[in-house]
Amino acid sequence: MSSLGMWEVYWLCLVFGGWMMSSASAGLGRPTAMFILGDSLVDVGMNNHIRSLARANYRPNGIDYPGSVPTGRFCNGLLISDFLSQHWNMPATLAYTDPANTGETLLRGVNFASAGAGVLNDTGNIFNQRFRMSQQVQLFREYKGNITALVGDVEASRIVAGAVVSLTIGSNDFLANYFLPISPRRAKYKIPQYIDLVIAEFRKQVTSIYEIGARNIVIAGVGPFGCIPLAIGTRAAVDGGKCIDQYQQVAIAFNARLVSLADELRQTFTGATVLFSDAFDLVMNLIQNPTKYGFTNVNSGCCGRGPYRGIIPCNSADPVCPDRSKYVFWDPFHPTEAVNKLIAQEVLFGPPSVISPINLSQLFI
Repeated sequence: MSSLGMWEVYWLCLVFGGWMMSSASAGLGRPTAMFILGDSLVDVGMNNHIRSLARANYRPNGIDYPGSVPTGRFCNGLLISDFLSQHWNMPATLAYTDPANTGETLLRGVNFASAGAGVLNDTGNIFNQRFRMSQQVQLFREYKGNITALVGDVEASRIVAGAVVSLTIGSNDFLANYFLPISPRRAKYKIPQYIDLVIAEFRKQVTSIYEIGARNIVIAGVGPFGCIPLAIGTRAAVDGGKCIDQYQQVAIAFNARLVSLADELRQTFTGATVLFSDAFDLVMNLIQNPTKYGFTNVNSGCCGRGPYRGIIPCNSADPVCPDRSKYVFWDPFHPTEAVNKLIAQEVLFGPPSVISPINLSQLFI
């Protein structure tokens, strides 16, 4: 679960990059590798090997994944990063904790994303163990050392510098921290001051990523987490299935600060490309104009329990909607494969309103 981080996309995350093409990536046609940091929106099984309540390595998760395998992805099928890998004809990255992620497999990149994670260390405490953003960055540093021992410093630096490094994180800092029924953070901070706190820590961690050697960085904004089934279902009796406006306004305000941060880093990170990916409006367009994109359900989970299937996370005992391609949401928190595919196309080829200042296909030409 964790999820909510979901929309940042997300979107994804995935989106990686910056305004001017760095010499490390220019002309490659594709990145040397992919490194993914974030929350459950992009987790591919990082939490499978720790004591976490935020895990998805059970059915019906993965019902539409190749082989119908529940890998740990919080989705019925593929994530945005999977579609990006397919586009670049690259193998999907494995979770850093995956036992198979050894030797030369490491050279194609790694996924550090952990469900329940947030920018702040205390975010996601309700999920027990998870890899916080600071821990993911430390693992990235450890990874660089591991491949340096494998292929040498020059080649390791080339791989990291030519890779796309995406950061899809932030929703949980509100949904699994500030807006919890009992929240020390809310008792101490008003929203503007809290956003300042999260942005300051975000700046610190992305600076560490740059210092490790990343030169193509994608910062994904949070999605419309006031419209996910969890939010709608929790307030169904009061708001009648409407999005929670307070959450929506917070997401918009936080994204605005991320845009400013990306602009700032673009000026200070010498030789780096910093992109900002904003799926908020994209996802809202799907929700407000579903038939245009082939969707029939925009506010309920395909799997889950409670009002709008948004209260209790999806588990093996729950029925699953027969046609996942018609749903925007897979479970109380996360998008379906169909939505992930649309977002991936937009971060690859979309306009500046989705990813700026350039898209991924323009970054890796």
